[in-house]
Amino acid sequence: MLKNSGYDDTGVIVKLDQKVGEDNRIGVNFEHINAEGGSPFGYSKWGTTDSHKRISNNVALRYDWNESSDEKGYVQVYKNYQHAHFRSPSVSNQSNFTDSTVGFEAQQNFKFSETDAFTAGLEYYKTTVDNNALYTGKRDINNKAIFAENRWEFAPTWQLNAGLRYDHHSKYGSEVTPKVALNKKFDENSNAYLSWGRVFNAPTTDDLFWYQPGMYPTYGDPNLKPEKGYVWTFGGNTKLNDKTDISASVFYSDIKDAIDWVWDGGTTTQAINVNKEKRRGLELSLNHDFDDNLSAYASYTYVQVKQDKGYGFAKDLTTKPNIYRAGLKYKNADWLFTLNANAVTGQSEKNFVDSSYFTLDLGAQYKINDNAKLFINGYNLTNARYAEFGGLYKNGEARYPMAGRSFIIGAEYTF
Repeated sequence: MLKNSGYDDTGVIVKLDQKVGEDNRIGVNFEHINAEGGSPFGYSKWGTTDSHKRISNNVALRYDWNESSDEKGYVQVYKNYQHAHFRSPSVSNQSNFTDSTVGFEAQQNFKFSETDAFTAGLEYYKTTVDNNALYTGKRDINNKAIFAENRWEFAPTWQLNAGLRYDHHSKYGSEVTPKVALNKKFDENSNAYLSWGRVFNAPTTDDLFWYQPGMYPTYGDPNLKPEKGYVWTFGGNTKLNDKTDISASVFYSDIKDAIDWVWDGGTTTQAINVNKEKRRGLELSLNHDFDDNLSAYASYTYVQVKQDKGYGFAKDLTTKPNIYRAGLKYKNADWLFTLNANAVTGQSEKNFVDSSYFTLDLGAQYKINDNAKLFINGYNLTNARYAEFGGLYKNGEARYPMAGRSFIIGAEYTF
């Protein structure tokens, strides 16, 4: 565990919704998080006294109509806000900044016939960062998008989904991304599908504008290109019996100008465009209900990423190649218990502390009445050393370690 890496989080989530008329609903969601702790990252001495404080306030207002109808829709506006303050005796490690995103979403479903359905919508967001320390001032980006998808059952056991999305980015202009999927239904319990879609991902404000000089400099690149490419997916679902169902899929993507953050092996980390990136993998999952109270799930995911950074394709060793998940859930009128296990194998020890790890999470919830619940959740009960993102310091410490064993106790009240 890194020294000076402890932290405390305090948060509150409030959800209010009210039924309007027979089939409409209006709701407000508010989330507040206060986080304080040490800041060990990027500095040469683990005994640093650097610290941080982050405050997040996120709010969303949503209105849904025709909730139980095939022609349902919704509109939502939201704002996510964060203020962060990093304190340090060293001026180069100090920063005090805010970032916020405001957005709007709307979607409407249409049912033309028993075999033809249509969805249309639009989205808008604007992200603004005011950060003299890391962004050399105030920066912002915005994106406007409209999209539509048609789902057509052109034969008794065949369905064709065709979608189109148009984005206009404040920095990268306009882009059209189509998507097509073909689904074959074999019987009431089994189907197979094949899908293809174009990819367009614009860089974030961090990717573009991050500017952190000093002993361990980190830089974004305002000249980054957006990611463009395509992805194929082939899969199927089947129900073995009334209690067991399985799913399987394989996927392949080919991306040009993929965005990655690379460490030069010395002191500097830089955002770059990878010439080409190929990603392939598979997913398997199983769900089983033992009875009305007890159920279980298990899944396996394999991912391989190869990148061409100008010297031919090579494996990306920061990728987790084998991911295993399994869990149990028990519920009755008053209690809900969950047990979730996660394991990863095959990690590169050049980028991760260990080649594998295993974590265990446990949760319990008690229903006091129809309005009130108490809960306790325990995370990483095995106290495993692991990281979601690859990267090691020269002394073998993880650059981005995840938290050790932790617990959350809380209450939920609905009115």
